[in-house]
Amino acid sequence: MQSELVRQPVFMIRDVQTLKVFSDPLRLQILEQLFPKPQTINKIADELGLSSSRLYYHFNLLENHGFIAVVETRVVNNIIEKVYWVTAEDIDIDKDLLNFSSQDGQENVLNVINSSLELARQD
Repeated sequence: MQSELVRQPVFMIRDVQTLKVFSDPLRLQILEQLFPKPQTINKIADELGLSSSRLYYHFNLLENHGFIAVVETRVVNNIIEKVYWVTAEDIDIDKDLLNFSSQDGQENVLNVINSSLELARQD
């Protein structure tokens, strides 16, 4: 079953949780792979040299935060396979989210940096 995805010109990141999802290096690689055309988790896993089981969590986060969407489902060997695509042509960050002049903005930046550093340590 195929659905028509109308991609937005820009996906705007407006909250810290979505920014944290976006700042993960593996998720950025997934988005780069999906940008030109819709693909399955298995196809992306092959291209990145990873097991598909390692990517399901990341695909779920990207889908739940609106970065990607299912554009097709099909049955392959009695298993439903989903085809994903990015929801926008570009991604931008709301400038107010990183407003250094406010206490919230400074905390947002520090939270994202700390989260990114922790992910780098784990890798």
